Amino acid sequence: MASGYMPVVKAAQSDPNLVALTRQDDNFSTALRQLPKTKPQDLVRPLVSNAGYMMDVGLQKLYSSTVSVEAVFGRLQRQLQSRADLIEESYTRHYK
Repeated sequence: MASGYMPVVKAAQSDPNLVALTRQDDNFSTALRQLPKTKPQDLVRPLVSNAGYMMDVGLQKLYSSTVSVEAVFGRLQRQLQSRADLIEESYTRHYK
């Protein structure tokens, strides 16, 4: 709480110390009110090497060129799928 970071875990809504802090600082109460609207991170970023970077490159391509959304995301999908295919067996063995 002293770090200044906003809560990102839904369980924070019931933390007595954080709830008390919301009475002192509106920023914390805003963050808590927004938590129910959050969604977990997609699995591709933590599991597929460089997935976040590849997504960033795709978005930059959209912003800086005339390449179509379909072309950029079609390429991104193929890149991510090929990397996901490489780890599928290992993932299934360890997590399913």
